[in-house]
Amino acid sequence: MARILALVALLAVAALGAVAAADGDSSVFVLTDDNFKEELAKHDLALVKFYAPWCGHCKAMAQSFVDAAEELKGTALLADLDATVHDKMAKEYGVTGFPTLKFFVKGEVLKDYKGARDKDGIVAGVKKALEPVFVTMDNKEAVEAFLASTAPRVLGVAPAAVDAFKAGITSLGDDLDAAALGLVTDVSLLPAALKTGADSVAVIPQEAALDSEDTKIFPMTATADELVKAVKNALIPAFGPLTMGNARLYLDLQPALVTLFLDDKPVAESPYAEIMKAAAKELAESLPKFKFVYTVGEELKGFKNYVFGEGVEPKIPVAVYKFGDDSKYVVDQESDLTLETLKTWVGKIASGELAPPLKSEPIPETQDGPVHKVVGLSFSQVCEDTTKDVLIMQYAPWCGHCKKLHPIWEAVAEKLKGEETLVIASMDATENDSPSEYKAKGYPTIQFFPAGGAMIPYSGGRTEEDIIKFIKENAKRVSFPDVDVFTLLEFKKNIAFLSMPSE
Repeated sequence: MARILALVALLAVAALGAVAAADGDSSVFVLTDDNFKEELAKHDLALVKFYAPWCGHCKAMAQSFVDAAEELKGTALLADLDATVHDKMAKEYGVTGFPTLKFFVKGEVLKDYKGARDKDGIVAGVKKALEPVFVTMDNKEAVEAFLASTAPRVLGVAPAAVDAFKAGITSLGDDLDAAALGLVTDVSLLPAALKTGADSVAVIPQEAALDSEDTKIFPMTATADELVKAVKNALIPAFGPLTMGNARLYLDLQPALVTLFLDDKPVAESPYAEIMKAAAKELAESLPKFKFVYTVGEELKGFKNYVFGEGVEPKIPVAVYKFGDDSKYVVDQESDLTLETLKTWVGKIASGELAPPLKSEPIPETQDGPVHKVVGLSFSQVCEDTTKDVLIMQYAPWCGHCKKLHPIWEAVAEKLKGEETLVIASMDATENDSPSEYKAKGYPTIQFFPAGGAMIPYSGGRTEEDIIKFIKENAKRVSFPDVDVFTLLEFKKNIAFLSMPSE
């Protein structure tokens, strides 16, 4: 890893080799299992997108990736790998979702790309990867330029344990693509506004001033791991921006995000900004797991749609999202938002007094077809029915794996529809919430609720035979004799046919 990082630092001052030709007119090189390692070994820096043709997010960023590759031609290689066809390389590098983007240096994996997926974000992310992980400054001009940035800044000031600092700061560089990381060995080079001495670390959050109360200064820690933990905590201001660049900080902490969603206007123009800032300051000690943030513009629009619903424009754009149980709370849209009402509302969420609203389509008046349609309001009633065994698939309409499974699911339900104590169900999890303990973490999520028993997650094969065999082995109410399941089903069909009255 050290060799790879040293090479990346060298790339900041050296020109890169020529980029290989791409497929057709595109500047994006097409990788396969066969050419993957040989091709990447030729390039000082490559960004590889592992994708699936059916993946909606992959389709959404496809043109941006092509445009970024065109702009970066001659600087770095941008390449695609269809992981549904060339799964050997995808498995080797631990790809479990799409799209997954990874940086490679001379064929060796460097780190995941976690930045924005538009053209400008990709270009900026690649250029950032070409820079040294951290900069060492020995003159006032360099220090002033470093501290003038609006990005999060981490500055080591003449640390005694310089090796521990360098190891910790290098580790931070892998996680904090948007942060500026630096080292200064002479305290006299620092401006008066940054009140610190030798053997210390200064952490200035994004857009914070040097003398801001959000700027944190603490003694240099003894180990690299301690430094990483302290810096990550210090980089989160009382009330600050949530972006693609700093989202990893919040993901690591798993907090509850009290979020002000803004359009393109500056945060200072929002009538709720000062209220949020004051609440953040007053609740910092009593509710440390609640972090106050704001988002601006299109960058995290998907997050806004997830919280409020697709295309919804709330009157008061404030909500709480809890990472732990994936729950969402929207502030009362009919009452005025004041400092006191905001603090009271957040306090009720923290204490559990306020339950998250349940997202649900209307309960169907009738059930058409063999698969029982479940919605948020009927999930517990159907799945926790102690008189029946229930197998449910939580799906997303855009999910390719779900689309492939639907006809198989229908076929299983059709074959077993004569079993009155068995329910084969499905639920659109993008339009309906399930209880937090049964929340889908990916799609499709298949769960079996044996009558009166604890839920069993299904991770078996996705053929009719596999699914029915699983039901046979785990059902409490459905009783299959000890014969081949499909022989039994055909026998039941024949009996039903022979029992029909003749014309």
